[in-house]
Amino acid sequence: LYPLGWAKIPLPPAYSFFGLGIDFGKMNICVEAQFSNYPFLLNNALRSEVLFRDRVPLIEGQQMHALI
Repeated sequence: LYPLGWAKIPLPPAYSFFGLGIDFGKMNICVEAQFSNYPFLLNNALRSEVLFRDRVPLIEGQQMHALI
């Protein structure tokens, strides 16, 4: 269970080649966490850039405004 309204955000089917989802999301903020699984770091950075560039609605139909 995620605290304070944060939740795992599934990726839209058209972007499923990037993986399952974003680690945390709330309103129009997305957070990716990489503590020791560095092979996925580049994938997560690229995925975030593509989702932002394409203005993909992720959370309650809102576009991502910030990525942490």
